[in-house]
Amino acid sequence: MRWVFNLILLILCLYLIQDLSQKTEKLQNSEHAFQKLPWNDFTGASFKDGFRLIRQEKAYILRGPRTPDIPIPTSLVQKWLDNWLLLPNPKLKPLVEEPSAYGFSEKPDVILEFVNQKTNFSLGHFVPGEADMVYARMDQQFFPLYSMFSENFSWPEEKFIPRDPLSLPCQIFNLLHGPHNLPEGFRSFPAQSPPKTQGYWDIRPLLEALMNINATPLCDQPSPESCIDFFQLDDRSICSSPQGLYDRKFRILWDLSPNLKDLLSSWQLYFFSPRPADYLNPSELQSMHLCGFEISSQNRLFSSSLNHLASQKPTLMAPQTIGAPCQIRLQKTDGNTLVFEAFRKGLEIGFIPEPDVMVLLKLPGQTKE
Repeated sequence: MRWVFNLILLILCLYLIQDLSQKTEKLQNSEHAFQKLPWNDFTGASFKDGFRLIRQEKAYILRGPRTPDIPIPTSLVQKWLDNWLLLPNPKLKPLVEEPSAYGFSEKPDVILEFVNQKTNFSLGHFVPGEADMVYARMDQQFFPLYSMFSENFSWPEEKFIPRDPLSLPCQIFNLLHGPHNLPEGFRSFPAQSPPKTQGYWDIRPLLEALMNINATPLCDQPSPESCIDFFQLDDRSICSSPQGLYDRKFRILWDLSPNLKDLLSSWQLYFFSPRPADYLNPSELQSMHLCGFEISSQNRLFSSSLNHLASQKPTLMAPQTIGAPCQIRLQKTDGNTLVFEAFRKGLEIGFIPEPDVMVLLKLPGQTKE
């Protein structure tokens, strides 16, 4: 009878081992395979296209096979990393056939690199009978993945590049091509601290326009023809061309988006303050002569007239003949006099502070010549 007891004990042990194994497998499968990766130890990634993402302390660079290392915004890398955590928890299964049977290539699409491990990921072909599912591979296991999540895995190099050159990490902005009267302090300054207005000059509208061009970056591009140096970011010069903006050092071309096309066709207009109060400040003016309308600080209408002009949002446009030619003369309290060529039509005055720009303002309704 002892052998019967031993047999029952053996069967009971095998049952407990199998039950424990099933519970362990279930527990492992309940953990999110992507979320449990050691993301705190993430050091970079290698991509099938030949470029690498490398973490350097708290910053990231892109290293391509034919281009210099490109510093990129941490926010874009974080967006890509977040995409992994947003993926559904995969139901991992061991490969039972050759990888090619699932559509997996020999080289992984992405290799995630951590301090003590590397994890390979690949995308295969569509799951038979499932139009919205593709095969995905994580090391030696595979799982079905909704095709809508395919782009979460492997980004092309361009998706790590911002849609404007100013968003690439930089310290110094240096204007290489601009109005000849632009003060020196408006040509070179810390990229994060543009200078305040001086007279009618203001660099901030140009910077804002550059940061909103929303252009598609193209990597490893040859220099376009007729590319004129426009501005410099640290040791990188950005030139403008009929094809868009081009970074000579990193060989990146931001293509000609509608916003960028508008900017390059009238970029001179962006150097002027949109606030007339910046150059019609009552405390700095002693008198003004506006195309036949002259008034001094001694006149009771001086302040109200200036306030009327300074409160407007002027129209900036290319110079054109809108009426009779005249002059605007502003006598400043420091003894300096500013004289501008202008045109007047009724109460509308267009003055030309620079050869390529006209500022259009309206005179107070009660003024008389």
